[in-house]
Amino acid sequence: MNHRKNGGLKFLSITKCFSSYSTANSFYEAFKISDHDHEIWYGDKKVAKDMQKEQLEKKFVYGLEYLNV
Repeated sequence: MNHRKNGGLKFLSITKCFSSYSTANSFYEAFKISDHDHEIWYGDKKVAKDMQKEQLEKKFVYGLEYLNV
């Protein structure tokens, strides 16, 4: 969501953060957002309620230049 809102997060170091595959997978899945997710967080919930099909489809949004895992 940070990248979608033109955020400044470019570098992230998360060494020793993942104790299992499921934790790492959850982190990865959090990068997938939809127009609906964005509208719920930053917009109007009434508009989000009326969204359909491709607006509900989650897409991988990643703006990091450096990720140290």
